[in-house]
Amino acid sequence: MPNSEERLRISREIHDGLAQDLAAIGYALDGIIGKSALDQPSRTSLRELRTEVSQLVTRVRDEIFTLRSPRIEDLTVALRESLEKIFSGSHFHYEVNGTLQSDIGEEIVKVITELARNTKTYSDGNFFSVHIEDGLIRISDNGSGGLDFSSERFGLTGVRERLTIIRHTLRYESASNTIIIEKLCE
Repeated sequence: MPNSEERLRISREIHDGLAQDLAAIGYALDGIIGKSALDQPSRTSLRELRTEVSQLVTRVRDEIFTLRSPRIEDLTVALRESLEKIFSGSHFHYEVNGTLQSDIGEEIVKVITELARNTKTYSDGNFFSVHIEDGLIRISDNGSGGLDFSSERFGLTGVRERLTIIRHTLRYESASNTIIIEKLCE
């Protein structure tokens, strides 16, 4: 886990690089969208792309804020706040039962946040649940989608990488549409 100086350095690099580049792409899209010679189907497609770029900018800014913030003390509260932000304005409801342990919490918050984003984006359900008990974290939703780690999605790859760093593993039970995260045996 990076120390506070390293976290600040990383946040500056992201802000001065990736965040600025994404903003520039957004402004360039605005310029193209505003051209009178652009046909309506192209304008509509570019507006959709512009919306996606705006959402990426928001996510990058959230990550910068997280990096610049002091270490999270109450990780369960942070998880609830993260889920509230993700599901706000949508038809999804969520619940969190149990308390995250501080030794793995920040990474687990990021893992669950990514899984919640995937659920919101790809699931046809309306309920997301996190149960933390006896060293196990059970994440489920009432959608019918499932989990596909064979795809080229970077979010799911990142989930696995984060879990590897903190020596945890992920198992998916398709019958109950449940993801189980547990510590690897030493």
